[in-house]
Amino acid sequence: MHNKRDRLYFSVIEEYFKNKSSLRKTAEKFNLHYQTVFKWIRYYRKFGGPPLFKPWNRPPPKIEFEVIKYKEHFPWHTLKQAHKLLLKKGIKISYRGIWDIWKRYGYCGFEKGKVSNDFTDFITLTKETKLKLIQAERLFNDGKIRESAKVLNSIFWMPKNELVLKVPEELLNTRRRMERVMMEFGKIPISEYVRKVKILHQKCIKNQWNYSALRIGLALLVALSWLGNPEEQKNGQKG
Repeated sequence: MHNKRDRLYFSVIEEYFKNKSSLRKTAEKFNLHYQTVFKWIRYYRKFGGPPLFKPWNRPPPKIEFEVIKYKEHFPWHTLKQAHKLLLKKGIKISYRGIWDIWKRYGYCGFEKGKVSNDFTDFITLTKETKLKLIQAERLFNDGKIRESAKVLNSIFWMPKNELVLKVPEELLNTRRRMERVMMEFGKIPISEYVRKVKILHQKCIKNQWNYSALRIGLALLVALSWLGNPEEQKNGQKG
Protein backbone atom coordinates (compact mmCIF):
# COMPACT_ATOMS: atom_id res chain seq x y z
CA MET A 1 0.00 0.00 0.00
CA HIS A 2 1.16 3.53 -0.74
CA ASN A 3 1.30 5.94 2.16
CA LYS A 4 -0.67 9.19 2.28
CA ARG A 5 2.09 11.26 0.70
CA ASP A 6 2.53 8.75 -2.13
CA ARG A 7 -1.19 8.81 -2.88
CA LEU A 8 -1.12 12.61 -3.00
CA TYR A 9 1.80 12.47 -5.40
CA PHE A 10 -0.10 10.07 -7.68
CA SER A 11 -3.14 12.35 -7.63
CA VAL A 12 -1.13 15.46 -8.47
CA ILE A 13 0.74 13.80 -11.36
CA GLU A 14 -2.46 12.33 -12.77
CA GLU A 15 -4.31 15.65 -12.49
CA TYR A 16 -1.55 17.51 -14.29
CA PHE A 17 -0.93 15.05 -17.12
CA LYS A 18 -4.30 13.38 -17.64
CA ASN A 19 -6.52 16.43 -17.16
CA LYS A 20 -3.92 18.80 -18.67
CA SER A 21 -4.28 21.16 -15.77
CA SER A 22 -1.85 24.06 -15.23
CA LEU A 23 0.70 24.01 -12.43
CA ARG A 24 -1.09 26.75 -10.48
CA LYS A 25 -4.54 25.16 -10.83
CA THR A 26 -3.14 21.80 -9.79
CA ALA A 27 -1.49 23.39 -6.75
CA GLU A 28 -4.73 25.15 -5.80
CA LYS A 29 -6.80 22.00 -6.18
CA PHE A 30 -4.61 20.05 -3.74
CA ASN A 31 -3.82 23.02 -1.49
CA LEU A 32 -0.09 22.75 -2.23
CA HIS A 33 2.55 25.39 -2.83
CA TYR A 34 3.15 26.10 -6.51
CA GLN A 35 6.86 25.33 -6.16
CA THR A 36 6.09 21.90 -4.67
CA VAL A 37 3.98 20.92 -7.67
CA PHE A 38 6.61 22.39 -10.00
CA LYS A 39 9.37 20.26 -8.42
CA TRP A 40 7.23 17.11 -8.50
CA ILE A 41 6.37 17.55 -12.19
CA ARG A 42 10.00 18.37 -13.08
CA TYR A 43 11.24 15.29 -11.24
CA TYR A 44 8.61 13.10 -12.90
CA ARG A 45 9.50 14.43 -16.38
CA LYS A 46 13.18 13.71 -15.79
CA PHE A 47 13.01 10.28 -14.20
CA GLY A 48 9.66 8.88 -15.32
CA GLY A 49 8.69 8.06 -11.75
CA PRO A 50 9.71 9.62 -8.44
CA PRO A 51 10.97 7.73 -5.37
CA LEU A 52 7.62 8.47 -3.75
CA PHE A 53 6.18 5.64 -5.85
CA LYS A 54 8.10 3.20 -3.67
CA PRO A 55 6.20 1.91 -0.63
CA TRP A 56 8.16 1.87 2.61
CA ASN A 57 8.42 -1.93 2.64
CA ARG A 58 9.38 -2.37 -1.02
CA PRO A 59 12.93 -3.75 -1.59
CA PRO A 60 15.61 -1.51 -3.16
CA PRO A 61 15.74 -1.53 -7.00
CA LYS A 62 19.01 -3.50 -6.91
CA ILE A 63 17.35 -6.39 -5.06
CA GLU A 64 14.25 -6.25 -7.26
CA PHE A 65 16.51 -6.48 -10.32
CA GLU A 66 18.25 -9.58 -8.93
CA VAL A 67 14.92 -11.27 -8.17
CA ILE A 68 13.64 -10.48 -11.68
CA LYS A 69 16.89 -11.62 -13.29
CA TYR A 70 16.63 -14.88 -11.37
CA LYS A 71 13.11 -15.50 -12.74
CA GLU A 72 14.29 -14.74 -16.26
CA HIS A 73 17.18 -17.19 -16.01
CA PHE A 74 15.28 -19.94 -14.13
CA PRO A 75 11.57 -19.67 -15.04
CA TRP A 76 10.97 -23.27 -13.93
CA HIS A 77 12.12 -22.73 -10.34
CA THR A 78 9.67 -22.58 -7.45
CA LEU A 79 9.50 -19.89 -4.78
CA LYS A 80 11.32 -22.21 -2.41
CA GLN A 81 14.16 -22.78 -4.85
CA ALA A 82 14.38 -19.08 -5.63
CA HIS A 83 14.46 -18.16 -1.94
CA LYS A 84 17.24 -20.68 -1.26
CA LEU A 85 19.51 -19.63 -4.13
CA LEU A 86 18.94 -15.89 -3.60
CA LEU A 87 19.90 -16.39 0.04
CA LYS A 88 23.18 -17.96 -1.09
CA LYS A 89 23.85 -14.74 -3.01
CA GLY A 90 23.30 -12.76 0.17
CA ILE A 91 19.82 -11.54 -0.77
CA LYS A 92 17.54 -11.90 2.24
CA ILE A 93 13.94 -11.70 1.09
CA SER A 94 10.81 -13.59 2.11
CA TYR A 95 8.74 -15.88 -0.10
CA ARG A 96 6.05 -13.21 -0.14
CA GLY A 97 8.61 -10.58 -1.12
CA ILE A 98 9.76 -12.68 -4.08
CA TRP A 99 6.17 -13.36 -5.13
CA ASP A 100 5.23 -9.67 -4.92
CA ILE A 101 8.14 -8.69 -7.15
CA TRP A 102 7.38 -11.40 -9.70
CA LYS A 103 3.74 -10.37 -9.75
CA ARG A 104 4.49 -6.64 -9.97
CA TYR A 105 6.68 -7.21 -13.01
CA GLY A 106 4.32 -9.62 -14.76
CA TYR A 107 5.95 -12.98 -14.00
CA CYS A 108 3.24 -14.62 -11.89
CA GLY A 109 -0.18 -14.12 -10.30
CA PHE A 110 -2.08 -14.73 -13.51
CA GLU A 111 -5.85 -15.10 -13.53
CA LYS A 112 -6.81 -18.71 -12.84
CA GLY A 113 -8.35 -20.49 -15.81
CA LYS A 114 -7.35 -17.79 -18.29
CA VAL A 115 -5.64 -19.19 -21.37
CA SER A 116 -3.93 -17.14 -24.08
CA ASN A 117 -0.88 -17.37 -26.32
CA ASP A 118 -0.45 -13.59 -25.93
CA PHE A 119 1.51 -12.96 -22.73
CA THR A 120 0.38 -9.32 -22.61
CA ASP A 121 -3.09 -10.59 -21.68
CA PHE A 122 -1.66 -11.50 -18.28
CA ILE A 123 0.11 -8.21 -17.55
CA THR A 124 -1.74 -5.93 -15.15
CA LEU A 125 -1.86 -2.15 -15.47
CA THR A 126 -0.43 -0.76 -12.25
CA LYS A 127 -0.98 2.83 -11.22
CA GLU A 128 2.72 3.54 -11.72
CA THR A 129 2.51 2.19 -15.27
CA LYS A 130 -0.69 4.14 -15.91
CA LEU A 131 0.95 7.44 -14.95
CA LYS A 132 3.99 6.73 -17.10
CA LEU A 133 1.70 5.99 -20.04
CA ILE A 134 -0.11 9.28 -19.50
CA GLN A 135 3.23 11.08 -19.56
CA ALA A 136 4.43 9.17 -22.65
CA GLU A 137 1.20 9.94 -24.52
CA ARG A 138 1.45 13.62 -23.68
CA LEU A 139 5.06 13.78 -24.87
CA PHE A 140 4.12 11.96 -28.07
CA ASN A 141 1.21 14.31 -28.77
CA ASP A 142 3.58 17.25 -28.21
CA GLY A 143 5.87 15.86 -30.90
CA LYS A 144 8.55 14.75 -28.44
CA ILE A 145 8.84 11.24 -29.86
CA ARG A 146 12.22 10.27 -28.41
CA GLU A 147 11.25 11.52 -24.97
CA SER A 148 8.01 9.57 -25.23
CA ALA A 149 9.91 6.40 -26.18
CA LYS A 150 12.28 6.91 -23.25
CA VAL A 151 9.37 6.97 -20.79
CA LEU A 152 7.78 3.94 -22.47
CA ASN A 153 11.05 2.03 -22.24
CA SER A 154 11.28 2.77 -18.50
CA ILE A 155 8.21 0.56 -17.94
CA PHE A 156 9.04 -3.07 -17.25
CA TRP A 157 6.09 -4.98 -18.75
CA MET A 158 2.71 -3.56 -19.64
CA PRO A 159 -0.56 -4.69 -21.22
CA LYS A 160 -1.55 -3.74 -24.77
CA ASN A 161 -1.25 -0.06 -25.56
CA GLU A 162 -1.67 1.58 -28.97
CA LEU A 163 1.16 4.02 -28.29
CA VAL A 164 3.64 1.16 -28.72
CA LEU A 165 2.46 0.90 -32.34
CA LYS A 166 2.79 4.64 -32.94
CA VAL A 167 6.32 5.15 -31.66
CA PRO A 168 8.99 4.19 -34.26
CA GLU A 169 10.09 0.62 -33.60
CA GLU A 170 13.79 1.50 -33.65
CA LEU A 171 13.27 3.67 -30.55
CA LEU A 172 11.73 0.82 -28.53
CA ASN A 173 13.62 -1.59 -26.29
CA THR A 174 13.24 -5.37 -26.47
CA ARG A 175 10.31 -5.58 -24.02
CA ARG A 176 8.33 -2.96 -25.95
CA ARG A 177 9.13 -4.70 -29.24
CA MET A 178 7.88 -7.98 -27.83
CA GLU A 179 4.61 -6.31 -26.78
CA ARG A 180 4.39 -4.56 -30.13
CA VAL A 181 4.83 -7.71 -32.20
CA MET A 182 2.04 -9.42 -30.23
CA MET A 183 -0.27 -6.61 -31.37
CA GLU A 184 0.90 -6.92 -34.97
CA PHE A 185 -0.36 -10.47 -35.40
CA GLY A 186 -2.87 -10.39 -38.27
CA LYS A 187 -1.93 -6.80 -39.14
CA ILE A 188 1.29 -7.51 -41.05
CA PRO A 189 2.16 -10.36 -43.46
CA ILE A 190 2.67 -13.60 -41.53
CA SER A 191 6.14 -14.09 -43.07
CA GLU A 192 7.22 -10.66 -41.79
CA TYR A 193 5.68 -11.43 -38.41
CA VAL A 194 7.62 -14.71 -38.14
CA ARG A 195 10.85 -12.94 -39.10
CA LYS A 196 10.41 -10.33 -36.38
CA VAL A 197 9.45 -12.87 -33.73
CA LYS A 198 12.46 -15.03 -34.58
CA ILE A 199 14.81 -12.08 -34.12
CA LEU A 200 13.31 -11.32 -30.71
CA HIS A 201 13.42 -15.00 -29.72
CA GLN A 202 17.09 -15.25 -30.67
CA LYS A 203 17.89 -12.09 -28.72
CA CYS A 204 16.20 -13.48 -25.61
CA ILE A 205 18.18 -16.70 -25.88
CA LYS A 206 21.44 -14.82 -26.44
CA ASN A 207 20.84 -12.75 -23.28
CA GLN A 208 19.65 -15.81 -21.33
CA TRP A 209 16.22 -14.28 -20.84
CA ASN A 210 14.71 -17.75 -20.68
CA TYR A 211 11.33 -16.68 -19.33
CA SER A 212 10.91 -14.11 -22.12
CA ALA A 213 12.19 -16.67 -24.63
CA LEU A 214 9.35 -18.98 -23.58
CA ARG A 215 6.84 -16.18 -24.04
CA ILE A 216 7.96 -15.14 -27.50
CA GLY A 217 8.66 -18.76 -28.43
CA LEU A 218 5.01 -19.62 -27.95
CA ALA A 219 4.06 -16.74 -30.25
CA LEU A 220 6.53 -18.09 -32.80
CA LEU A 221 5.01 -21.57 -32.74
CA VAL A 222 1.50 -20.13 -33.24
CA ALA A 223 2.71 -17.98 -36.14
CA LEU A 224 4.50 -20.91 -37.78
CA SER A 225 1.32 -22.97 -37.56
CA TRP A 226 -0.37 -20.30 -39.66
CA LEU A 227 2.30 -20.74 -42.31
CA GLY A 228 1.18 -24.34 -42.66
CA ASN A 229 4.72 -25.71 -42.68
CA PRO A 230 4.95 -28.56 -40.12
CA GLU A 231 8.71 -28.99 -40.54
CA GLU A 232 9.34 -25.30 -40.06
CA GLN A 233 7.06 -25.34 -37.03
CA LYS A 234 8.99 -28.26 -35.59
CA ASN A 235 12.35 -26.52 -36.02
CA GLY A 236 11.14 -22.97 -35.60
CA GLN A 237 12.80 -22.38 -32.26
CA LYS A 238 16.17 -23.05 -33.87
CA GLY A 239 15.68 -20.56 -36.71
